Amino acid sequence: MSKLGKFLLALFVALPLAAVGFVVAMRWVEPPPELMSALASMQSPVPPVHGRDASDAVWLLDYDLPTDPKSEAEAAAQIHRYEAARALAGPAAADKLPDPRAAWTKFPDPPDEGQGVCSMTKPGCLAYVEANRALVADTLAAHNAALAKALSFPEHDGLRIGVLPSLSSELPRLGGQRRLVLSYYATQFVFGEHPGAIGGLCRDLDGWRRMGADSDNLVVSMVAVSYVKQDLVLLSELLAKLPKETPAPDDCTQALRASSEAEFDLCPAMRGDFAMVNTAPGMMDAGEHGWLRPSWQLDKRNYAALIAGDRARYCAAPLQALARADKKSGSALAPSPRCTRWRRLADPVGCTLGEVAAVDGYDDYLDRRTDQAAALALMRTIVWLRDNASSPDEVEAALARRPASLGLRRTPHYSKDTDQLAIDLLEQSHGAQFVLVAGAEPLPVLHHARPGLRRASARSLAAN
Repeated sequence: MSKLGKFLLALFVALPLAAVGFVVAMRWVEPPPELMSALASMQSPVPPVHGRDASDAVWLLDYDLPTDPKSEAEAAAQIHRYEAARALAGPAAADKLPDPRAAWTKFPDPPDEGQGVCSMTKPGCLAYVEANRALVADTLAAHNAALAKALSFPEHDGLRIGVLPSLSSELPRLGGQRRLVLSYYATQFVFGEHPGAIGGLCRDLDGWRRMGADSDNLVVSMVAVSYVKQDLVLLSELLAKLPKETPAPDDCTQALRASSEAEFDLCPAMRGDFAMVNTAPGMMDAGEHGWLRPSWQLDKRNYAALIAGDRARYCAAPLQALARADKKSGSALAPSPRCTRWRRLADPVGCTLGEVAAVDGYDDYLDRRTDQAAALALMRTIVWLRDNASSPDEVEAALARRPASLGLRRTPHYSKDTDQLAIDLLEQSHGAQFVLVAGAEPLPVLHHARPGLRRASARSLAAN
């Protein structure tokens, strides 16, 4: 064999060996320090709920089952085992597993909005109930068991999904009975139980604030924002029907407190999202003929670090500082991490999957939570106006001297024609403004409060 032939043969043998050696060697090289730090952060466990965890009850909301703690725990354990098996089986086999819920009695869905229940997306719940008292009362009676479960759910203090994270796992349905809840409080008010309706609505508001602030799931966090806004809209409608001198229940003082640090923090939800997406390679390799073999094609640590770095962007201190300052957070969002040239050569599958799994736009979710804080401040301002503006003509002047303690940093827009107060939203996918009934029209004084009304002046409520 000629020297050239020997050289080509040696090169033919050496190049593949060198490529294999390079790939193997890169398995020993950690991803950049900032990605390893993000990985450590995303892999740290979310602390337990401070108080009552809804992780069992949330899976049972739609089912007519015993509500004692032991029965609830046993039923939820079946769901947890089922979802864990689905996660381990992968998407192809998951649908073949027997679902324990198939043997349970499911509550019927409430009727569509306007067919005996209020809308979840439009204001005017109180007016609808006033115009359809008998129909709504009959609807609530027909769905009494489901309503009772939905009313008690916000007594919890936080929510952990409680199942093994997986892209194949289902999420519990939080809104199945929601239209009943709004209709119930409006009906209670229409039939004269004013303190009970307002106090119960404020407890519902407070409960969804707690769960939104202490959840490991992004969907739960956003659902909580939506429900808080729904409660505020209905609360403004109820208060506007009462004389300004009517004292508010103590529950509303608590429900309208200033927003906590946790209510601006998406990190627990980002950890839950990371844990779910991090299972993707294993699911893609599931089954006898899995096309992806993480053990040799994919550097799993590299993939996990890329996902962690992407999700950790939404936990960054600059974003949270902007949220607390009532500003859009996107301007402080760092770009999604990408593989270096050498790591891409060593791990093309992991780099591709990691970069494809990156998400843009989650800063909008943080803006929704910032909008929630502003919506609460708007409600505090309306309560303050009940003591400081005796007619629509005085609202603008009163707003100009509103105290900073109300927390309303945005410019409120008052419409005398509709007696509504509005603020512009940061996240506008569901509308450009958040609007509440101001209740500036004076009403006669109620000389006798109903029994059971817990005394709290509007001024003291607004100050919290």
